[in-house]
Amino acid sequence: MAILEHEIRSANGAGLSGLHRHLFSRDDYYTMGDIGIFRDQRVEMIEGAIIEMAPASPPHAALTNPLAALLESAFGIGFTIRTQVPMTLGDATNPSEPEPDVVVATGSWREYLTWHPNQHDIQLIVEISDSTLTYDRTIKARLYSDAHIPEYWIVNLVDTQIEVYRQPTETGYVEITAHRAGDSVEPLLTPGRSIAVDEILP
Repeated sequence: MAILEHEIRSANGAGLSGLHRHLFSRDDYYTMGDIGIFRDQRVEMIEGAIIEMAPASPPHAALTNPLAALLESAFGIGFTIRTQVPMTLGDATNPSEPEPDVVVATGSWREYLTWHPNQHDIQLIVEISDSTLTYDRTIKARLYSDAHIPEYWIVNLVDTQIEVYRQPTETGYVEITAHRAGDSVEPLLTPGRSIAVDEILP
């Protein structure tokens, strides 16, 4: 995972240099996507910087849909589960469009046909982490906490545990717990609907 440093060309072929340090607006980001600048690359915008996302490892890729299905069962009607698609955080001066592995948002999927869920809609974010573990524990955790996302999980494939982050503040999550094989995790909004760690971790 790295900030994109290669030269980007606009639709008319003019070079756009200095991307490594230049911060973009939300409109810039989507315009570049619309005209094909990113081509087949997976990118996300974090606080105005365009980040190239690491390719998913086989266990990472294999876990995403089953995890989404477990959360869909736990949350039930009134929530929508989204996988690896954008959400909108921050404001015009500090825009972010991260694409977490799984997001639980309020309402039906039909509510998001014309816009992405924002920090007021999102109840839980899950990142599946192996090569991105440090990034997810630091940059992503701070980003989600600053946006007051009430709950953030890291499915930590390195240490074989699920890390649960709660009580967001502007300086980070206050409550952080680790759950391993034999434990279960219960989302804040679904008391009594626990998910066994063994169902999530390979």
